[in-house]
Amino acid sequence: MSLKLKLGLLMLTLIALLSGAFWVFTRNARQLEDIAARRRLGQVMLFTSEKLALGKLIAQSNLPDKNNAIARVVDDVFLMQAAVNTNLRIEKRTEIATSLRDIQTSLSTISLLLQDLRARAATGQALTQEDVLRLDQLDAIVSKVGTTVTEYDQYLNAEEKQIKKTANLFTNIIVAAMVATLIALFLIVFFNILSPINALTRSAQEITQGNYAHATNLKSKDELGKLGNAFDTMTSRLREFIGTLETRVAERTRNLELAAEVGRSVSQVRDLDVMLREAVEIIRSRFNLYYAQVYLANPTQTTLTLRSGTGTVGAELTARGHSLPINSASINGRAAVEKRPVVISDTAASPSFHPNALLPDTRSEMAVPLIINDRVVGVLDMQSDRAGALNQEILPAFEALAGQLAVAVQNANLLEEAEQARAEVEKQAARLVHAQWQDYLDAIHKPEQIGFAYEQNRITPLSETEAAQPLPSDSSLSAPIAVGGETLGSLAAELNEQSLNPQARELINAVARQVARQVENLRLLENAERYRAEAEQASRRLTREGWQEYAAGRKADDLGFLYDLKEVRPHESAADLSSEPAAVALPIKVREEAIGSLAVQGLNPADAASLELVATVAERLGAHIENLRQYDRAQSALTQTEKLFEASRDLSQAGDLQELTAAVVAALDIPEINRAVLAIFNYDADNQINSLDIIANWWNGTGTEITPVGTHYPREVIRAMSLFVSPTPVFFDDTHADERVDAVTMQLVQRQNLRAVAILPLHSGARQIGAVILEAEEPHKFTSEETRLFTSLAPQIATVLENRRQFERAQKQAERESALNLISQKIQSATSVESVLQIAARELGHALGAPLTIAQLGVKERGDGGQD
Repeated sequence: MSLKLKLGLLMLTLIALLSGAFWVFTRNARQLEDIAARRRLGQVMLFTSEKLALGKLIAQSNLPDKNNAIARVVDDVFLMQAAVNTNLRIEKRTEIATSLRDIQTSLSTISLLLQDLRARAATGQALTQEDVLRLDQLDAIVSKVGTTVTEYDQYLNAEEKQIKKTANLFTNIIVAAMVATLIALFLIVFFNILSPINALTRSAQEITQGNYAHATNLKSKDELGKLGNAFDTMTSRLREFIGTLETRVAERTRNLELAAEVGRSVSQVRDLDVMLREAVEIIRSRFNLYYAQVYLANPTQTTLTLRSGTGTVGAELTARGHSLPINSASINGRAAVEKRPVVISDTAASPSFHPNALLPDTRSEMAVPLIINDRVVGVLDMQSDRAGALNQEILPAFEALAGQLAVAVQNANLLEEAEQARAEVEKQAARLVHAQWQDYLDAIHKPEQIGFAYEQNRITPLSETEAAQPLPSDSSLSAPIAVGGETLGSLAAELNEQSLNPQARELINAVARQVARQVENLRLLENAERYRAEAEQASRRLTREGWQEYAAGRKADDLGFLYDLKEVRPHESAADLSSEPAAVALPIKVREEAIGSLAVQGLNPADAASLELVATVAERLGAHIENLRQYDRAQSALTQTEKLFEASRDLSQAGDLQELTAAVVAALDIPEINRAVLAIFNYDADNQINSLDIIANWWNGTGTEITPVGTHYPREVIRAMSLFVSPTPVFFDDTHADERVDAVTMQLVQRQNLRAVAILPLHSGARQIGAVILEAEEPHKFTSEETRLFTSLAPQIATVLENRRQFERAQKQAERESALNLISQKIQSATSVESVLQIAARELGHALGAPLTIAQLGVKERGDGGQD
């Protein structure tokens, strides 16, 4: 029986039990309703009969007061009876029970009242015997009604309890049946669902752990049984597949091991040709191939050249210089182009295979590119005489082999390059050592040739003639004295025959090496000492020049002071106190350069303590005034930087080129400068300066008038004033005394009345676009601060000038575009061909300023076969 059918029967059973429970509950409800109906009928009959008897008794009563308590209670009973009857008609069971209890309470009240009447009668009030009898009858009726109602109600309650007991019994039976059904359902689910699922889970775990022989052993015919059978079938197939896969992995592992072995073999060979030759032979023999060969790509990646092949065929093809273009016309070329292997398992069925007459037995072929950093360095080509021997399954092994071979090729190339670089470095080192020793043995500091001979316990210098005569080779040993691969000399010893042995040769070589190291160290030490002395000289020169420049910018009386035991005052006298006999003068030095002197008059030269004190003061004075000078230079540089910043700001805020030129003059603030011009160069097609135009100028109004804006200088004039178009800054303190000014330039200088001139070239990129020329009619010595500031302004002036030129070109282009757009709009608004031609001629003439503009159309054939 299937699992679905089992579950269906259990669900039907559960539904039947639920239906039975519903039927029992419905039956109990009907029985209770029947009891309620019978109770209602009994109550109606009881109340109707007692109503008649009670009404008759009251009608016959001769009690003096009709509104006494008994009458009121009887009226209440009547009202409650009416309520009971009403509730019986509308079937309100809860209200009926309440009314019955209320009637019973009222009857109890009547009984109490009757007892009260008897008590009154006993106290002496007059009552007839008939009244007493009637009251007894009324009491009996009340008792009968109460008893009847109570018994009837008890009877109905007992019957109702019996029905409820029966209903509870049936309910318990149904609940037990449902519990049993649920237990059966759980057992079916457990044994038919959970147990098979656990079996399948255990099987999955076993398979996960590699136990492919495990079976689920599910024998049921339901769905889970079928699933278990399918699982066992899948496991069996998986076991067979894994067995096949392990076999294939073993084969591939063997191929990879062979590839690794080949890679190790070829990686141990350093020569490229030998490595490739051994590689193809090992590949052919280890993989049982018909033929193997390696192509290498040329540097331009256009050709594959055969570098090595197996057998006589490979030797013949290599000797012929066999090569293939890198394209898709061949298998190897396509592998290089596509950068992926090309495999032809059956050459007979492949249209892309091109047979080689030297290899007639090829049946399968594989070409694997040798790639390093996404660059093809060659192709490994293998051929087999068996169809299908070279296929996709064996491809990973050959790809790994190709990768190792590519690395080996690259390493061999790098090694070759490294060897060449090393040899070149050694040659360069030898040349450098040779040049350094030539500088060292310069015949000034050292003689060009040095040599010594030890003979007869004496060391004597070798003459040039003796040094040129070598010792007899059969009775002497010699070793070169070499530094960095360069032979500088030799060490030779003449020995007797018994002393000519390997130990003596090794001793001479060792001593020669030590001599080479030592003489090189001594040369380096002497050179270092020489360079140190040159550096000290350079330092002293810079110090001297710095103080000379400093002194040139100060007054003479600011550089000397005299203390006369009363006050310190400037030393105005030109006489040197040190020339007086009683004066002791010591130099004030900075970096061993004397920059002044400290003279003390009246000092005893024999007083060593005083002299030492003066020397100490002079030394500290030199250090302190050098620090002050350096501080002064730093402040000057700071001031220069501030001037440069202000000048840059003024240049950037200049409204036009005139203001730009004026800003340059204001930045330098040289009173002698009374004129300045800004010139721009024009270039021809050969990128040569063709002419020069003055585009801005400045004049303070004194002296010779400035060259006007718009002045044009052709090439011939520029050649005559070459100094004014210099590509580097040029400063003339006084043109009349400057030897750089030739006769032709002097004519221009005299004509313009130029004495001091500063020329600053302007460059945009590598091209000179113009120059700023400052002119003065009086000599002026340009200081280093002025030249530095003027030179620093050049890039900013050039940038502003170039930006303005670009802006002007863009503005002109915009004007041309605007005019063209206007003409186009007018032409497009024309409605006839005549209007179009008229507008085109008129507007083009206005835009170009042409005196005559013609616009015409015509298709009339001319005599030459053309058209008008």
